[in-house]
Amino acid sequence: MQTQSTRRGQEILFARLSQNSFAFLAQVIGQDKQQSTTFDTKSGISISANLREAFQSVPLLQSTYNQAVILVDTATLLVPEEEFHEEDIDLMFAHALSGHEHETKKCVTLPGLHAVVVFSIAKDIITILSDHFSNYQILPLCHPVWQHVSRQSDYIGRQRLNAYFHDGKVDIFCISKNRFKFCNTFGATYEHDALYYLLNTFTQLGFQASRDEFVIMGDTPHKKWIVENLKHYVSQVTLTDSPASAPDANHSYPYDLTLLSTQQIMP
Repeated sequence: MQTQSTRRGQEILFARLSQNSFAFLAQVIGQDKQQSTTFDTKSGISISANLREAFQSVPLLQSTYNQAVILVDTATLLVPEEEFHEEDIDLMFAHALSGHEHETKKCVTLPGLHAVVVFSIAKDIITILSDHFSNYQILPLCHPVWQHVSRQSDYIGRQRLNAYFHDGKVDIFCISKNRFKFCNTFGATYEHDALYYLLNTFTQLGFQASRDEFVIMGDTPHKKWIVENLKHYVSQVTLTDSPASAPDANHSYPYDLTLLSTQQIMP
């Protein structure tokens, strides 16, 4: 990883690719100078086709960047670091998740969590990114969220169940003693379904309603309803907004993109 001093003055692009929209944030390392924009994807065509169109039509993407970090909303598989063998990632992924046979499998370490996350990405997306960036890194969308939570202090005697809402789904995960205790993704289009997944996970993990905690992150139109109803069953429910160090307090960025830009994760 490059140091802050060696990267000062370089222009970096943070991008977020999901099914319904793209978001882009450009900044100069060591300065407050920033630009951002979004791109609404067209239904009926692939993410890669939308990405090609974005590179043709979005002014922010016409610049040349020293580095780029790309968040992709994609299927992921977490593997304990002691059980990980890179030559087996295709086989491991195929056994755990179907429907991604023709996609490229990549992996990135989570050193603070003693885990490696394996994820899939369409080959066309890699080709497009390689055509436009000489130095880039692809990360699964939840990577900066996992990193952010892993750096928080453990509360002795209390366990936390984290729920990150984004793109019509919810990623539910628990970190205990610097390791994942649970991690899964569920659909969250309907608020009653989301509430069921949260409470069922809480119960299955053996958490106690009077002691343990829910932490709600991200964005969903049902956030207020979900939080209010969780409080009927669990005494401690914490709603986490964008970090205090968000790049621009007057501009709304996706939570994961905000975290990524403040962490300045680089290859």
